[in-house]
Amino acid sequence: MVKKTKESIEKRRQYVLFALEKYPEYPTRTLARKLHEDDKNLFPTIEKARSAIRYATGTKGKDQVKYARHPRAKKAAGQKLELPESEAKPLKPFHIKGKNRILVFSDLHIPYHNKPAIKIAIDEAKRQRVNVIVLLGDVLDCYQLSRWDRDPKKPNIAKEIEVCQRFLAYLRQEFPKAKIIWKEGNHEERWKHYFYQNAPEIAVLPGTSLYDYVNCETFKIEVVDERRPINVSGLWLYHGQEFGKGSGGGVNQARGQWMKTYTSTIAGHGHRSSTNVETTAKGEVYISYSIGCLCDLNPNYASVNKWNHGFGILNQLTPNKYTFNNYIILNGEIFGKSHD
Repeated sequence: MVKKTKESIEKRRQYVLFALEKYPEYPTRTLARKLHEDDKNLFPTIEKARSAIRYATGTKGKDQVKYARHPRAKKAAGQKLELPESEAKPLKPFHIKGKNRILVFSDLHIPYHNKPAIKIAIDEAKRQRVNVIVLLGDVLDCYQLSRWDRDPKKPNIAKEIEVCQRFLAYLRQEFPKAKIIWKEGNHEERWKHYFYQNAPEIAVLPGTSLYDYVNCETFKIEVVDERRPINVSGLWLYHGQEFGKGSGGGVNQARGQWMKTYTSTIAGHGHRSSTNVETTAKGEVYISYSIGCLCDLNPNYASVNKWNHGFGILNQLTPNKYTFNNYIILNGEIFGKSHD
């Protein structure tokens, strides 16, 4: 045991002040126990450590408050610590409200887009007088930002951005009054991942997002990122990467979406059109859709596949009612469309 001297008292006081700074949320008894365990010479008993803490915090008695070097509010007997605040953020969906006719298309993979297929989708949307357009992800390919092997002869990101700007300008020209929403896909996420891995300090600066570079603000395009879904009258729109690995494959992509969400959904990502209907014991009907792509159907990395061109028109009728046409483009025209 350390003999009680001016030096030992000062050393004990400094130790207590240091502990109070380091562990500000510790209750007095918890901190006293730690001090005793750390140095049994300075604090031979838990009670002596507790007394030293109370003296330093001004909670030993009213007449001792004036001597407090680290004052803090006295806690009620038995008071427990509060849970720490969480860094988790709620995943808030983006809502489209009102009565709308919505063009939904996905997976253009600019500059590997299919121009005739895009033209068919846009012409049909104009014919049906859509007033909202949802770009459901993978508008750009971001090829040179991929973690996979890359052909250096393929267009760089500057070229992709230039072509995308021209596409967005054309889209705004064709639909000057439409609300345009861009839902982030996994290929757009390549931009963020590249910055996170190679220049994290720059990634946080304003004006450095992909959407800044393609001039979304100029073209009045709203961006839905952070994998937030879009809610249209109870129908949930995703790109598809949100469902995890294999979400675009399987026999029926729409069925896979149902197994992940147990609700009605639309998604792209898998580059193929599919529909899945589920009826519950209560008679509730849930329909999930996957839509085709508007990109090259035979890229080198997947020259053999089950892809098809397609898009959708979503008719929002009431806050809880909608209809959806899942169009397939085959041989340069909409499959099954009447030519009357």
